[in-house]
Amino acid sequence: QQDTRSTIRACLCTEDFCNTVQDGQSLSCYSCGKLSSDITMMEDCVNITTTHLTTCEEGEACVTFIQNYKEGGAPIRGCFSQTSSLPLPLPVPLLSSPLCELQEAGPVSTCMCTTTGCNGDQHQPTHQ
Repeated sequence: QQDTRSTIRACLCTEDFCNTVQDGQSLSCYSCGKLSSDITMMEDCVNITTTHLTTCEEGEACVTFIQNYKEGGAPIRGCFSQTSSLPLPLPVPLLSSPLCELQEAGPVSTCMCTTTGCNGDQHQPTHQ
């Protein structure tokens, strides 16, 4: 009998994108701007058309960070350590899931997900 831990798979499928991540493989996330646990070190996604897939380091997950108070601002996306804290105004833990499930915390909305491409916006143009 096969060890199920070595064959765990997650799949995210959208209209034109389906990718599977297995244990031991790298996670790829959409990236635009710069995420940081220090709000002063974060960089906005200035041009949504520059969003691209990037390979994460071990222990990182895909994150989308939306500053709701910035009208017309693009979400900041990228890889981020699963053990670090994003600069949230309220002491709300960021829960990780296979798909991006936005959690609102005051003036920001965030998600942390663990499936390749899960932090992308299928309605926005992206580059691979």
